[in-house]
Amino acid sequence: MRNIPSDRYRNGTLFVKRHQTEQKSTRSYGMLSIVLLIYGIGNSQDVSTIYKTLYKFHALFMHLMPVYITSRYILLWFHSPIELELVFGCIVSCVFPFALHYSLISKRHDLKWLIKHYCKLDVFQRKTSKSCKAMKINVAIATILIVPMVLSIVSTLSMVPDMPYSRSYTYLIDIRDETLEVSLRFVAVHMICAYLYTFPCIIAVMCSVIYHEFSQFLHRFHESLERHCSSLSRNKILQHMKMHTALFKLAHHVQDTLSSPCFFLLCTQLTVMFYTIAVFVLRNYQTIPVALICRALMILLMTPASVIAVVLYATRINACCEKIETEIKLLNDKLIVHGLCDEDTLCYLNSMNEKQFPVMSACGVTELKPNVTLRMFGSLFSYSLLILNLKN
Repeated sequence: MRNIPSDRYRNGTLFVKRHQTEQKSTRSYGMLSIVLLIYGIGNSQDVSTIYKTLYKFHALFMHLMPVYITSRYILLWFHSPIELELVFGCIVSCVFPFALHYSLISKRHDLKWLIKHYCKLDVFQRKTSKSCKAMKINVAIATILIVPMVLSIVSTLSMVPDMPYSRSYTYLIDIRDETLEVSLRFVAVHMICAYLYTFPCIIAVMCSVIYHEFSQFLHRFHESLERHCSSLSRNKILQHMKMHTALFKLAHHVQDTLSSPCFFLLCTQLTVMFYTIAVFVLRNYQTIPVALICRALMILLMTPASVIAVVLYATRINACCEKIETEIKLLNDKLIVHGLCDEDTLCYLNSMNEKQFPVMSACGVTELKPNVTLRMFGSLFSYSLLILNLKN
C-alpha cells in the first residue's frame, strides 16, 4: 500500500507499512499476548518452550474438563434427587467450550496471518494511545480472572461438606482428611469456573480486539477518503482504490477467521445462561444456597458483557463499511454533477462500488448485529416464563 499524507498529522500516514525487520515486534495487546502465544497465534517467529509447554497443559485441561464435569453430574444423578434435565443441560453446556477450543486450533494459522497483517498495517496512533489500549485489555482480562476467583472462593467456603453436591466434586469418595477434601473441592470449583466462564470470556476479548482493530483501519480509511478525494484527483482516488481492495480482502479474511469461534462462543454463553435459569426455575429452594448465588452472579457479570462486546465491535465494522460505501457513491455523483468525464476516475470509483464488504456473522447462522443480543436475552426471558408456566 502507498502512504497517503495526512493534513491532520504532520508526519503521519493512513497506514504505515513496516520494514521486514520490524514485523517481529509485538503489538500492544497486553495480557492478551500471552493467550495468543500459548495458542501459537502471536507474531513471534519462534515460540518459546514455556508457551509450548503451557499449550500442552491447556490442551490437556480442555480435554479432561468435559469428562470430569459429565461424569460428576452423572454420578450425582445416581446418588441424589437431581433433575435429569439439569444433568443434560450441564453436559450440553460443557461441550461448547471444548468446541470453541478446537475452532481456535482450526483457525490458528489464519489468526496468526491476521495478527501479522495487523502488524504491517498500523493505524497512526501515539504511544499514549497504544498504552491506553493495552491497559484497557489488561483491565478486562484481569477482571475476567479475578471475579471468578473471588466468587469461587466464597462458593467453596459456603458449601456444606456432607451434602451430595459438595461431595460430588471428589466423586463422593470418603476422604477422612477434611483439609484435603476442602482443598480438592477448592481446586475443582476453580477449574470448572475457568473452563465454563473464564476461557470463553477471554476468547471474547480476543475476538473483540481483532474486530476493533479492523474497524479502526476502516474508520481511518473513511476519514482519508473524505479529506483527500473531495478534489476528485485521479491519483488520490487510485491510491484509495488500492487500499480499498486491500481492506476488502482483509474484511473477508476477518470474517472467515472469526466466524466459527464467534459461533461457538455465542453457543457457549447462551447454554450457560439457559442452564443457570433452569437451575433456579426447576429446583424448589426455600433458601438459595450461597454457592448458587455466587455462580449466578458470576454468569450475570461476565456472560452478557462478553456477548455484547463482541457484537458491538463487529457492528462497528458493519457501520464503517456502510459509511465507506456511501462516501464512494457521493464521490461518484459529484464527479457526474461537475461534468468531469474522466473515464479512469469513474472506473476507479465503479471498481470500489462493485465491492461489497461482508457482514460479520457467526458461521452464517446469525449476523453480529445489536438485534442478536436482543433476541438472545429475549429468548432467555421467554424461556424462563415458559418454564414457570409449565411448573405452575
